[in-house]
Amino acid sequence: MATPRGLGALLLLLLLPTSGQEKPTEGPRNTCLGSNNMYDIFNLNDKALCFTKCRQSGSDSCNVENLQRYWLNYEAHLMKEGLTQKVNTPFLKALVQNLSTNTAEDFYFSLEPSQVPRQVMKDEDKPPDRVRLPKSLFRSLPGNRSVVRLAVTILDIGPGTLFKGPRLGLGDGSGVLNNRLVGLSVGQMHVTKLAEPLEIVFSHQRPPPNMTLTCVFWDVTKGTTGDWSSEGCSTEVRPEGTVCCCDHLTFFALLLAFPGEVQVRRCPKDPRGPGWQPVPPESGLLGQCGEWLKGV
Repeated sequence: MATPRGLGALLLLLLLPTSGQEKPTEGPRNTCLGSNNMYDIFNLNDKALCFTKCRQSGSDSCNVENLQRYWLNYEAHLMKEGLTQKVNTPFLKALVQNLSTNTAEDFYFSLEPSQVPRQVMKDEDKPPDRVRLPKSLFRSLPGNRSVVRLAVTILDIGPGTLFKGPRLGLGDGSGVLNNRLVGLSVGQMHVTKLAEPLEIVFSHQRPPPNMTLTCVFWDVTKGTTGDWSSEGCSTEVRPEGTVCCCDHLTFFALLLAFPGEVQVRRCPKDPRGPGWQPVPPESGLLGQCGEWLKGV
């Protein structure tokens, strides 16, 4: 009969790897493949690191499409969580709150990059970065709702390839103002064709004369991973900032470009003139509203 000591030795031998056989190890978890849709603070922080890590287009370690979808769906996640919610992280500021649809006044919200968005009262001074949501937007919502949930998000997309699209991957100095996106959604509804457009003000210093500023939104239907589009938006550049007026709700930004780059057409105004040529359709850059290449 085997002794307890002998049984222990036999068990130890069975647990040890055989000669030439390595003990299997779990590979490092690559969060930049964006394979999960969990929004706890641990996963949010992990995914935010990809804004910097994903710097090379086509990298096997980054799935840009999955990561962009992860952040675009975050507002919908917030809508389901509670009556009022604030998120305050270095890379994301968000506010979710209930609003009455029977309002006699427009709604204003601050978009200061360092602060959680907040509602600005009628008698307050308007902050330099802000959004105005017209009262007609809420009155036109379907379903005769008396209250709807609004989400306002400010997302810092960093210097990597996320939310840059083909135009901004050329290395020619073009970019998104302050690498900042502004997200707006109401009641998890697809809001388009507003009779009165919403208004976003992006503050900035006076731009150089050779810089083009264009109000855009992220269009998930363009290209393989999405791209910027100006359809339904107008751009008014002022010395202290740029006013974007758009007829729908989604994620917005202000694009900065220099002569010689692809310019997004500002519908319905046609920018053609001397030196302007249409972009060939096979280039993959032709959008619904038309885009044009200005030679240098």
